Amino acid sequence: MLSATGAGGTLKWYANASGGSALPPNGSPRTFAVSSDTTFYVSETTLAAPFCEGPRTAVFVDIVDPDTITAAVDIPLICSPALTPPTTVTLTATNVSSPQLNQYNYSWTAPLSGGLVTSTGAVVTAVPTATTTYTVTAQQIGSNCKY
Repeated sequence: MLSATGAGGTLKWYANASGGSALPPNGSPRTFAVSSDTTFYVSETTLAAPFCEGPRTAVFVDIVDPDTITAAVDIPLICSPALTPPTTVTLTATNVSSPQLNQYNYSWTAPLSGGLVTSTGAVVTAVPTATTTYTVTAQQIGSNCKY
């Protein structure tokens, strides 16, 4: 999401430093789909006649690849959990990138049979009652990026 602050006029976003038409609709914040590093340009137009448009300012979007996150369980196989005492398993999410570019908050989900005792953090525990698939989501700290 791109955001710009002006002096109260109408913000217009462009794909070019000069010339061309504004990208609809006007305003801020704006969301654009991009797949590589991109520069957008924003200008401000006064709200009163003669509706003067100011110079364009570059806004650079830097696409950063996420780190590699792995997930593991300490006890991958529990024999017939209905016949044995409850077994607690530890689930661990690890950033294995080198260098580690970002820090993450982790959240875990599973069906009810997954028995999650805790659902946030790099290390959580569960007491499964059936074969279960656990899903971990890594959210980059300081952004809305989730992996």
